[in-house]
Amino acid sequence: MNKLVIFDFDGVLADSFEHLYAMNKAAAEFSAKTMSREDYRQIFAGKFHPSLHRFMALEEEEFKRYAEHKSSIFNDYYDKAGLFDFTPDLIKDLSPLASLAIVSSAPEESIRSMLNKYDLADSFILILGTNKDGKIANLKKCLETASSDKQHSFFVSDTTGDINEGNEIGLNTIAVTWGFHDSGVLRASQPKFLVDNFSEIIDIVKRSS
Repeated sequence: MNKLVIFDFDGVLADSFEHLYAMNKAAAEFSAKTMSREDYRQIFAGKFHPSLHRFMALEEEEFKRYAEHKSSIFNDYYDKAGLFDFTPDLIKDLSPLASLAIVSSAPEESIRSMLNKYDLADSFILILGTNKDGKIANLKKCLETASSDKQHSFFVSDTTGDINEGNEIGLNTIAVTWGFHDSGVLRASQPKFLVDNFSEIIDIVKRSS
């Protein structure tokens, strides 16, 4: 059976927290709302888009204007972000071991643009971005495309919302501690693995059978 590793992107492969927080803070201020770093992190405790909608607490038309403004400024902030220094080595070492995919809340074109700067976009069989209903449908799409099963598939993320969704459909979840949520928060979501170093991901995939 083919092995599959599905990555969340921001906070796992991309060092983008500060850029995304600044963008979301600016978008909230456009709608006369305030957003702290802890507010932003907490949004990722559940499905991102529904959680954001609840946090903003705007009427439908107000939320539409907010979303349009956020979209208009997104690239101004996101284009300043880059991959973690270890990401190219992680992808290079994992590629012979498993099929690789990305499931993220960020727009697909923005993810591809960043990966192309490092010549890494072609390393992934699928790159799936924004899904306002959560990531489960896209995770299942990755399994189907890779002809893999849950026993041989891993979902790597830095947020409890993602880990919960991966656990819900029976993936081997790997929580990383260098992203949006710290180890204490992540541990509460009961990932199968909790790692502090990218090399541990490679070891986990190598050991799996």
